[in-house]
Amino acid sequence: MGRVMNSAFRSGGDPPPGLLYKFRRFSPHLISELCNSQTYFSSPDNFNDPLDSKPAFVSDLHRSELEELLGVLLEESDGVDSLQGVIASCRYNATYDETDHERMEAVYVNLLAGRVTSLLRNWIGSHGVLSLASRWDCALMWSHYADQHAGVCLEYSTRDHVLSNLMPVDYERPRSIRLRDVFDWKVRRDSGARRRIIEIAFLTKAPAWSYEQEWRSVSRRPGVAPLRFDLVGIYFGQRCSQSVRTAIVKMMHDATPGVVLYDVSFCENTFDLRRSMVDVQEILQVGLRRSAALAFGRLPLGPGLGSQRKDFEPEDEFPRIT
Repeated sequence: MGRVMNSAFRSGGDPPPGLLYKFRRFSPHLISELCNSQTYFSSPDNFNDPLDSKPAFVSDLHRSELEELLGVLLEESDGVDSLQGVIASCRYNATYDETDHERMEAVYVNLLAGRVTSLLRNWIGSHGVLSLASRWDCALMWSHYADQHAGVCLEYSTRDHVLSNLMPVDYERPRSIRLRDVFDWKVRRDSGARRRIIEIAFLTKAPAWSYEQEWRSVSRRPGVAPLRFDLVGIYFGQRCSQSVRTAIVKMMHDATPGVVLYDVSFCENTFDLRRSMVDVQEILQVGLRRSAALAFGRLPLGPGLGSQRKDFEPEDEFPRIT
């Protein structure tokens, strides 16, 4: 199903902003992605919003249409279940009272619709989604996705990107998908129905998330993938530690001199964020710090400084090793 359905994402639309942003916590994964010019496409099953990419499905098809649609989806899923086997199972499970044919038929149709929606949910979850923001100066984004301002924000240029799709998220669209649209897409090859399903499945979120101003790219599968646009800036959060700043500056300086580095702080009299360029040369000159115990613990201490040496001495209850 993935190979066939992936072609649905190759579509035009409004051009993205010139710059897009990815908020990250500092981690080995971040270092690996920076070193290898990679990015990560997340599975919708792992999104923090339980309704994100979890559309509701409205069953509005007749029995024969459901059976036909189910056959197409089973064939595309590369699964082991056959249409005849699934139909037989649904028929068997619908047999409550053989004298009540109307009720049996209704249960059978509901079971068919359930199998169709299960295949569609599995298909959505099998894809990867790269989520990007339209601005770096959103305090909520720093709090939610950048380790409460202790992480970083990566700035990407979209001018020469080579993504096969890059689309904006809609915060007003309903989250339900009609199975009639799925039928029109998969059976009748209706491109308009295909577009509606893609937009609802991957590009629709609740209005409360509108502050993210999100753009997305959808891949065939989740996981690490080569970066498809230029990294042009890195922002260090207001709580980002000096050691993290030093590690990233030293790592990026020689390999990517065109990447601009910024420190982010709060404005004095407002809740707005501001940025200032990092003094790269100062960080490079300071370098890695030597252990204070090694630097000062071996030096003779002058009068009145004897008490400071105790800061470097072992605790009394532990025996000395001689």
